Amino acid sequence: MRKLLLLFISFALLGAKYGYIDKTGKVVIEPQFFDEAWDFYEGLAMVKVGDKWGYIDKAGRMVVESKFDEAGIFSEGLAMVKVKT
Repeated sequence: MRKLLLLFISFALLGAKYGYIDKTGKVVIEPQFFDEAWDFYEGLAMVKVGDKWGYIDKAGRMVVESKFDEAGIFSEGLAMVKVKT
C-alpha cells in the first residue's frame, strides 16, 4: 500500500495528466489538462482541472464547466455538486 501511495504522490508531483482508452487499448481521449478523472456514467465523466470539478463527454469536450468544489457521478440524470460560498 505504501508503494502505491508513493507512486500516486510522485505521479501527481510530476504533473501527469489523464486521458481515456477504449477496450482495445486505443487512446480515444488524449491525456490533457485533467488533474484527476473518473469513469463515465450516463455518458459523462467527472474531471478535475486545478481545484475545480466539471464534466466531459465521450469526445473529451468539457460539457459542464469546471466550477464545482466537489462533484459526484451522474445517476438518473442528476449529479451531486458542491460550491463553497
